[in-house]
Amino acid sequence: MLVLQAMAKFFISYNKADNDWAEWIAFLVEEAGHNAMLQAWDFGPGSNFVLQMQRTAETSDRTIMVLSPDYLRSDFAAPEWAAAFRSDPQGLKQKLLPIMVKECEPQGVLSSIVYLPVHNLPEDKVRSAILNALEQKRGKPAVAPVFPGTLTRQEPSFPRAAAAARIQQNGGIALPKIMTKPTDLQKRTFVRQSFETIKELFQANADAATRREPRLHFDIDLRTSAEFRVKLFVDGNLKNGCRISIGGLHQENAIGYGEGRYLSDGSFNEHLTVTENGELFFSATMASFIRGSTPLDVKRLTAEQAGEYLWGRFVGLAIS
Repeated sequence: MLVLQAMAKFFISYNKADNDWAEWIAFLVEEAGHNAMLQAWDFGPGSNFVLQMQRTAETSDRTIMVLSPDYLRSDFAAPEWAAAFRSDPQGLKQKLLPIMVKECEPQGVLSSIVYLPVHNLPEDKVRSAILNALEQKRGKPAVAPVFPGTLTRQEPSFPRAAAAARIQQNGGIALPKIMTKPTDLQKRTFVRQSFETIKELFQANADAATRREPRLHFDIDLRTSAEFRVKLFVDGNLKNGCRISIGGLHQENAIGYGEGRYLSDGSFNEHLTVTENGELFFSATMASFIRGSTPLDVKRLTAEQAGEYLWGRFVGLAIS
């Protein structure tokens, strides 16, 4: 078995939707005496996060994947873990450590890698499981497991014990789980965080596009904390522009999108409104009026999918 150095370098690969989990895991990694490289902590203002991601992934001892449905849908996630996979395709060094924080189904190459599921465990068990995984220890419990047979009477198993604890906490009464609607503040926070995600996606896509095609030039104008504009030039000639902002059409908790060579503040070609179905999503109001099709569910867009949808509209019109 591989014995880790006292200070191993762990790259935390995650999607912004799982930032809380990523920071919690990174803090635990450093508590255990290792180094954790995390975008939220280590990539400063003005840096090219795409290039830093690539360098960090290639130079880290191991990569921790914060697995969730958002992570698997992300276009940026695959290159982050691919470097570790290339250097250890058979998993002999356990360069990849997938930690599943939300239930999902990895496909393709990822389906063959053993992951650590923690999404249904209490905090103490999650800490123990992750620390064992960091040191590549066996998962043998400290005490003998409960006898699984029926010949002897056992103490109540975890689900029944947990139910009894909840009853005690609620004054002796078992209360049903009450579903609550997202508050206005939660919707506002979702929109603002999504706006930042969309802005970063446009910046990354523009950088990648100009590296691949020198004839392209993108002029990105970060006007305020709630608005940015982008102009696309081909061979120096203006082809299209867009304005993305928080709010629009008399709604504060929404993202407005306007496009065209000449932009006006009050015009919109798309309006992403907040919808809810257990989680918060965006619904594209005017998607049915555009040419072509998209593989995205435009009535149930995550923040990254909203960015991909708007980017596709922007560059699609420019080259059509």
